[in-house]
Amino acid sequence: MSGDVKRAVIVWDGDPEFLELVASLGYEVVGRVLLTETNSRHHLTRGKVEEVRTLVQREGADVVIVDAALKSSQWFNLEREFRVRVLDKVNLILEIFADRARTKEAKLQVELARLKYEVPRVREMIHREKMGERAGFMGGGEYPVADYYLLIQRRIRKIREQLRALAEKREMMRQRREELGFYIVSIAGYTNSGKSTLLRALTGEEVIIEGRMFSTLSTRTARLPTKVRVLLTDTVGLVEGLPAFMIEAFRPTFEEVYHADLVLLLVDASDPVEGVERKTRAVLEYLFPECEGKVLPVLNKVDVADDVEEKARVVRMLVGEEPIQISARKGHNLDALVEAIINSIPMEMSYDLILPNAPCSQRLLHYVYEHGLVEHVEYGVDIHLKFRIPARYASEVEELISLCGGSYSGNGGGAHGI
Repeated sequence: MSGDVKRAVIVWDGDPEFLELVASLGYEVVGRVLLTETNSRHHLTRGKVEEVRTLVQREGADVVIVDAALKSSQWFNLEREFRVRVLDKVNLILEIFADRARTKEAKLQVELARLKYEVPRVREMIHREKMGERAGFMGGGEYPVADYYLLIQRRIRKIREQLRALAEKREMMRQRREELGFYIVSIAGYTNSGKSTLLRALTGEEVIIEGRMFSTLSTRTARLPTKVRVLLTDTVGLVEGLPAFMIEAFRPTFEEVYHADLVLLLVDASDPVEGVERKTRAVLEYLFPECEGKVLPVLNKVDVADDVEEKARVVRMLVGEEPIQISARKGHNLDALVEAIINSIPMEMSYDLILPNAPCSQRLLHYVYEHGLVEHVEYGVDIHLKFRIPARYASEVEELISLCGGSYSGNGGGAHGI
């Protein structure tokens, strides 16, 4: 956030995560109002409206920030009551996203989400103007409100076209990586769970590590230094309460999770047990119904956590897999995580072969090392080779076996599904 520090009065239910969101944009909180009950007209009760108005006037606040997703009518009524800008939780997150966006795609996604957020508010303003009431503080500047609404619709269509073109380019890159024998492993999780730290710890990639929410809005990819060709992708963090239109706006980014061969679900072990459960449920709800690959849970920051085994039990109950316990910052147990990644990559076909110890077999060995996982190789008069490989490479493998004059041993027929 540039310029002078904005003074904010917040209306919240005591959740410390909301304070993190407010602080991440640099707002100075000059007043807090605890909300224990709501109503339909303002979301705040009449008594709380008066309390907030008094704080705004006394402290010279520039903005009121409400920890809720306000209806359009509620937002309008509150701006009219307080005479300053009103942000709800969704708009606050949008401001954070706008502050963090660096790439063209991220900026377009943020703009699309903001415009879709504005549409019902502008409709409310049009409705109020027709009733003879003054519009709120989020108008379209020099444009009449009705014209601004049309501009929004045209801009939404244009952004969607641009994002579709970028998505097509991303899909071509995914296909090319697959042709080259790479497996895609995506890191997904709640915001500030340590995804970028883990990417740097596993790959050595120089990425900026920031201790603030939503520091990553676009994907970043680096190669895992293993014999198996693995690309590790860091994705945007999630937070509870994101509306469907925001998930839709960032869908091109989330597709890196949806289409990954393996997803690492990163969980912050330094959270209390109830926080671990709540945040894990939120990420599962947003992303994992559409995931094509296996989900491997990873419990991070165990070096600064207590009740680790109880938190592992909660994650195991929710995901159905035993979490790998690590500290990305300290480098603790990363070898076990890499081993789990390799073992979890979906290599559907297994082979146990006897090959002639001749130059023709080297071509097969080279192909297997590039596209599969060698489990055992023993050189003698012949070569004993055991390996796993994705089914999409089975035809090439069996053609090379035939050219080498190799034979299957010990499994009564050669290749079999794992």
